[in-house]
Amino acid sequence: MGDVSYSFKDGKAFIDFNATGLSNLRLYEKEYGQDNYGEASKLDATSFSSAHYDSSWRVVGNDSAGKECSLEIPSYLNGKFNNPNIKIFSPKDNHAAINSFISQHYEALRAEEWSNQRIEMLFLPGQYQDVTLSLGYYMSARGLGYSPDDCDLGTLEVRNHPNTGNALINFWRSLENLSFENISRWAISQATSIRRSHFKSSLRLSDPEGGNGWSSGGYIANTQIDGVVDPGSQQQFLMRNDSFSSWSQSNINMVFEGCEGKLPSGTWLQSRTTNLENSLDVIEKPYLVFDENKGYGFMVPKNLRQTVSFDFNDEADFVSLDDFYIATPEKDNGRTINDALKNHRYLLFTPGIYDIKQTICVENDDTVITGLGYATLSAESMLEKVMSVKGRNCKISSLLFQSETEIDNFLTIEKTETIKGRTLLSDLFFRIGGQAVDVSSVQVALQIDQDFVICDHFWIWRADHGKNIGFDKNYAKNGCIINGDEVVAHAMMVEHFYQYQLIWNGENGQLVFYQSETPYDLPSQQAWMRDEPGIVGEAVFGYPSYKINNSVQ
Repeated sequence: MGDVSYSFKDGKAFIDFNATGLSNLRLYEKEYGQDNYGEASKLDATSFSSAHYDSSWRVVGNDSAGKECSLEIPSYLNGKFNNPNIKIFSPKDNHAAINSFISQHYEALRAEEWSNQRIEMLFLPGQYQDVTLSLGYYMSARGLGYSPDDCDLGTLEVRNHPNTGNALINFWRSLENLSFENISRWAISQATSIRRSHFKSSLRLSDPEGGNGWSSGGYIANTQIDGVVDPGSQQQFLMRNDSFSSWSQSNINMVFEGCEGKLPSGTWLQSRTTNLENSLDVIEKPYLVFDENKGYGFMVPKNLRQTVSFDFNDEADFVSLDDFYIATPEKDNGRTINDALKNHRYLLFTPGIYDIKQTICVENDDTVITGLGYATLSAESMLEKVMSVKGRNCKISSLLFQSETEIDNFLTIEKTETIKGRTLLSDLFFRIGGQAVDVSSVQVALQIDQDFVICDHFWIWRADHGKNIGFDKNYAKNGCIINGDEVVAHAMMVEHFYQYQLIWNGENGQLVFYQSETPYDLPSQQAWMRDEPGIVGEAVFGYPSYKINNSVQ
């Protein structure tokens, strides 16, 4: 027996299973939190339904020889995702056990920058005020309510890296749609995000204890903070569509886009603060919810925002998880994903590392692709592209791209002839080297040829530490090339590529918050020379980080 599938409608979970060759089927139920199964009921078909979406099940039958066979069926809550790297918490759970789970995984992953482990923690709506949330590498947490206040936790506490005494490499962790009662700490740097959350007290963005406390983030969007935000040692930060009582200080570059709150006084350069009263064009990222009548689904926001402050009531469509192809790293690769995309407009990558040997081709308009738990698309074969998006009005979010070999490009948003909607790219991260067993290389990490694309938070990184890094080991020419017109980018972070970090060739582009470092592992000046028409004199000695094409008007 095997091959279980789940769906949800009108407050009931519907479960189908394979029991070929078996007769006399009996169904046993184990209610949530119980250790033993209850009495059996007879089954006349290889399917059943139940309003107890959090119960688990056992089906028992007899084969042709009379031998008894059984099948364990997880609850709808767990079985729908079919991925052990997703942990679902209920307010019915023992909260000490929740704290223990979080603490154990945080301590295990707090220093494991190159771990293959991926963890997504999902909180069903309820009260968890005695729970402390800590997130190590590749750990993510989400509330499943329609509002952040539906999942109320005690404290967010993310401290310095234990080996460095600072947060400069506290990458790859995120949270969204949660609320916190107490003063919280989020000591992080790039490839991290807080979205659609509510802090009912103050929030600290660095950790001065146990070292110098340096931090180099970051990004918070569509979030309400009732108290003070203290950036501490943060070098730079983008706050987009947030509300806070005040921002306590500024270091190198603090940018506030469509924010509400008291900012440091003075003007650039004195205050090192930039304040845009309204946000530029943005559409919020889809977010996961659990509805007791509809089951799991993603809320897909529709409104284009140019506003001030957070909005937890943005108009959005509920798309049932039944409409998604749910990918798992054990069974899926480029070929199976392409087969799925022929029949599905919605695709979810559950946590894990996916071996991609064939370009993922997104052909259809209005496709939604998202990931949980830093789902990672790892190029295992020489490819021209890992993902090619030819559809319009698509939404691609929450993915980490990496290479284990030599490829041309991670992601291309292709040029289209028609203008329909605006493709949205949110929380996308790219890395070349660091984790790689072999030498890896990329020509261009991300290329955007389509017009009217909205980019909402990238970290595009040629690794400067880790495995197989160096001038001749993790070659990467350019980080991002934007050829499309009317492209809007929020939080563009690009680092250590050999030539230009960012090239902007499109017309009427807008960029809010740029963070970059040029390479510092070059063996000689001769290895870093620009040989381009019109480049003369001292300008030939290396590449600026950010180039706007001379033809751009």
